[in-house]
Amino acid sequence: MKESCGLSAFWRLAKLRQSEGEQSALRQALELAVLMPFYRVGPGFYQMAGFWKRSMTWADKTGHLDPDGYRKAVDRLNPAAYRKLSQNKLSETAVFRLSHVPAPDYLGNFGTLAGQDVDGAPLRNADDLAAFFSRFPDGTKICFKPLEGWAGVGFEVVELKRDNGALALLRRKTNSLMDVAQFTQQVLIAEHQGSSIVQAYLEQHPALMAFNPSSVNTIRMWVARTPQGEMKTLLAYLRIGREGSLVDNQSSGGIVAPIDLDTGVLRAATDGLYHHHVYPVHPDHGAPIAGEQLPYFDESKQVAHAALCAFPKTRFAGMDVAIAPDGPKIIETNLSPDREGAAFVGVPTRTLLSTQNLG
Repeated sequence: MKESCGLSAFWRLAKLRQSEGEQSALRQALELAVLMPFYRVGPGFYQMAGFWKRSMTWADKTGHLDPDGYRKAVDRLNPAAYRKLSQNKLSETAVFRLSHVPAPDYLGNFGTLAGQDVDGAPLRNADDLAAFFSRFPDGTKICFKPLEGWAGVGFEVVELKRDNGALALLRRKTNSLMDVAQFTQQVLIAEHQGSSIVQAYLEQHPALMAFNPSSVNTIRMWVARTPQGEMKTLLAYLRIGREGSLVDNQSSGGIVAPIDLDTGVLRAATDGLYHHHVYPVHPDHGAPIAGEQLPYFDESKQVAHAALCAFPKTRFAGMDVAIAPDGPKIIETNLSPDREGAAFVGVPTRTLLSTQNLG
C-alpha cells in the first residue's frame, strides 16, 4: 500500500527521528536535497528505507537504483519476450508442474470459452462449477485467482457448505454465503473477467500460521542466476497479513519482516511505508515476529532456485514461497519485483544487480 510523502510530512518525520536519537532533521533535509536531484530518491523512499538512521552509510543511501536504473537492470537480466510465460498463472502453473517444482495443487481453469478441470471436464459456467464442487467433501477450501493479476488482487477462497444436500459457498473475503450461480456471475465473470485458475487451498506450516492465521504468509525471495549457472539468493523477507485479511501483500496492507539468509531468523517487521513503523510483534494480536526461526528455510532457497531455472532466458525473480507442513511451495514468480523490496531489508540494489555481481 504505497502512499505519497510530501515535504511537510517528511519534515515532521525528520523531527520525530531526531527526537528518537537518529540523524538531526537538518541533516536529513540536506541529504534529501542531494539525493533527490542526483539519485532520484524522494522523501517517501528516504523515510521508508530508514536513511535517517545513524547506522546508515552514505554509500548505502546512494546505492539504490532509481526506477529507470532498476528497470534497465531487470531488462538486462530478463528479456521482455520471455516474461509473459510467468505472468499468466495457467502457463506458470504448467511450467511448475512439468518441471516438478512444488506448488499448490492445480484443480482447473475456469474460463467461459475453454475452461476445464484437471481431468478435462468442462469448467465454463455455473452448472459446470456445481458439478466440480460435488466431488469435494463439506468444508473443503478452494482458491480462485485471476489468470493475470498481482498484489493479491482478486484472490478468493470459498469453503463448501451443505445443508440437506443444498450447496452454498462461504466466501472468505466477505464471510458471506453465496450460491454457485452468484459466485460465478459476481466474482468469476464480473471480477475475474471470466478467466480464473483454480487451486487447492494451501494449509501453511503451524509456525507460519502463528504469525497471522487468516492469511497464507509467504516469503518474498529475490534469486538470481549468473551466466555461468551459479545460483544466488539475494535477499528475503516474510510478508505477514493483517488480522482478518486473506492476503499478506504489503501493497494490500501487510507487514514485512527481513530474514537472515544464513539462519532463517526474522528481524522486526515494518509497515513498508514512509511512516516506518516497526513491529517486533504483530500489531493486531501480538504474535512474536523478531527472533523467530522459519522452518524449511534452506529448502525454500533450493525450491526458489529450481523455479527460476524452469523459465528460459530468465536470470532474476522475486519468488513467493509458502511453507506447508511438508515443506516449501512456490506460489508465483515475479520477474520485476518491486524495487522497494530491497529497501525493506536494507540492501542497496546498485551493487546487488550489477554486472559485476550477476553478469
